[in-house]
Amino acid sequence: MVNKLARRVAGEWLLLLMRILRFSLDSGEKVFLYSSPGSQIISNLPSTLFFADFTNNWRALLWGVSVGGFGNLIGSLASLITYRLYKPHRQEQKKFLVRFHLFGYVAFILGCGLFFLLFGVR
Repeated sequence: MVNKLARRVAGEWLLLLMRILRFSLDSGEKVFLYSSPGSQIISNLPSTLFFADFTNNWRALLWGVSVGGFGNLIGSLASLITYRLYKPHRQEQKKFLVRFHLFGYVAFILGCGLFFLLFGVR
């Protein structure tokens, strides 16, 4: 009886998860607006692989994950490598991080603006 109930609950959760993940990114704006912040959270390479399953709009996806590489250290593996190389040679790590994030988020905002300037909002 308990196993039957557990399978039923697990099945309902699986169906809910499938409905959530079955969304489609049908416009370039949606692709860009999901993939750029997605890159800020899980880095740009995993973000590319994740969102590639939901769209055929490669231009917007590649713009989004590229712009998403700016901003914070997690946005790009190259940023993490840069910080790791910098860290043992300098004592001013806090100053570096503040500057890195300041310039990174400026580049992120400029990249977002450039995307919408070049490709427009439909």
